[in-house]
Amino acid sequence: MTEKQVLALMERIQSYFQSFQIKPYIIDEWYKVLSEYDNTDVNKQFDNHLKSESIDPPKLHLLIKHLDKTNEKRPDSFICKCKYCGSNIKTRVDLLNIKKHEDRCRSVQYLKKVYRKYLNREIENEDELYSMDDKVFNANYDQVLKKLLELPNLSESEQYCINKYFGNEANITESISSLAKDKKMEEMSYDDRMAVRKNPYYG
Repeated sequence: MTEKQVLALMERIQSYFQSFQIKPYIIDEWYKVLSEYDNTDVNKQFDNHLKSESIDPPKLHLLIKHLDKTNEKRPDSFICKCKYCGSNIKTRVDLLNIKKHEDRCRSVQYLKKVYRKYLNREIENEDELYSMDDKVFNANYDQVLKKLLELPNLSESEQYCINKYFGNEANITESISSLAKDKKMEEMSYDDRMAVRKNPYYG
């Protein structure tokens, strides 16, 4: 907060609580403390004090209670570039949007790969795949994987990963299983089995 903002806050307080004094030395002391905090945050604290219906003006320590100093605050959102498609992702600090986007992006990249490799064509509705509801996308994605399993030229490693993904252990032949062991894919966790959805490098 600037000194002008501190004074404006004190005048707000005095307008509600006539007993609150504004003197030069008080302004100086308040400014020393409040200069490290955001003006909007501190004023919101005062708004909360008014809602509490207290008959006393707020103490300085109450106005900064639980607030982060300006130099300690993390942004509400930031832009991150997807390492798969290169698009910008606006996300919260918790990174959930990044993970969600990259999971979808890996899935779409994998579909593009298998369409080229096995169907000899490009995906025409790429934008639609990104905008689909998760449930709809997953249903379409699973349908494509099932069709891939019917192809006679599907690579053994791809067969292994897709069957693992669907939990079709009975469909994994000895030769495919042996290949998987050679590639160290036998001890796949659930997340690894999901990699057929997320990573375009199998096969």
